[in-house]
Amino acid sequence: MRLTRTAVVAAALCLFGCSAENGDVSEPTSTPESRAAASKQLNETVEGYFEESLELNPVFATFVGDHRFNDRFANSIGPEHIAKSKALEEKYLRKINEISPDDLEGHDLLTWDIFRRARENDIGGFKYPDELIPVSQFFSVPNFFALLGSSASVQPFATVEDYDNWIGRTDDFAIWIDQAIANMREGMEKGIVQPRVLMERTLPQLSAHVVDNVEESVFYGPISNIPEQFSDEDRERLTAAYREMIETTIVPTYAKLHDFIRDE
Repeated sequence: MRLTRTAVVAAALCLFGCSAENGDVSEPTSTPESRAAASKQLNETVEGYFEESLELNPVFATFVGDHRFNDRFANSIGPEHIAKSKALEEKYLRKINEISPDDLEGHDLLTWDIFRRARENDIGGFKYPDELIPVSQFFSVPNFFALLGSSASVQPFATVEDYDNWIGRTDDFAIWIDQAIANMREGMEKGIVQPRVLMERTLPQLSAHVVDNVEESVFYGPISNIPEQFSDEDRERLTAAYREMIETTIVPTYAKLHDFIRDE
């Protein structure tokens, strides 16, 4: 974690003040060896959490410049993914609690405290079934996905592999949409739904992607901007693949979600 010098100083002064008020001005009981070992364990814990988080959240990996999972789109609102996410948070809360803060100082102590609080907060969030209201006017994964696929965001479209990766990510997106519809049906049964006015205003956002001409789709952007260095063979193959993707996956998927929200 990167922390500003001001934050470090402020936190250090706070810690010192609290100790002084309690009359605790004794020297730390930890040794240089124990502090070094704790610091190493802390760094390994934080790095381990980050690495596992990237695989579980492949779009986040793309955003931070890790392109190993660019062909994946997590079914983040599905029960399996939710269970894995909760297990990850619980695992690393246990790991951080195995490290004694008495053996840490400075940046390490701040990292320990922030990391532990973040895991506790994330675990607490699982009490709230926000997966049952996955779509709204103000934030919509379908809108976000369109931005990614337009070639105007962080999703790379520089190599043939990049273009093939996006097709894989689109297949996963269709799974997410099916899960969103199933979740919203469950939410309807439980009385957990978005306000009607918000859902009405999602309809034009979705219908914008239900096009008759694939070249009018924002998802055709990567083909319109295909790199000049691509071979004629790759250009022809990718153009045909993207046309098929838009016609058989993108348009039907957005139409399905649109009609569900409108009709049900």
